Amino acid sequence: GKPVPEHPSSYFFESEKLLLTVYVDDLLLSGPTQHHDKFWERLRAKVSLGQPEPLDRFLGRDHTLL
Repeated sequence: GKPVPEHPSSYFFESEKLLLTVYVDDLLLSGPTQHHDKFWERLRAKVSLGQPEPLDRFLGRDHTLL
């Protein structure tokens, strides 16, 4: 992905329209959900990752999806 200058530690993947935000050991992926599984598979081939979890807490904040 290409770094997003205005948002340090964020990377945009143009072909899939995905935005990855990295903070210490937290990864937050946003964009079209049909591309998420393939993205995680490709990343897992390079680094050791746990399974993705539903977004309910990130950077010490609780999130509620409506």
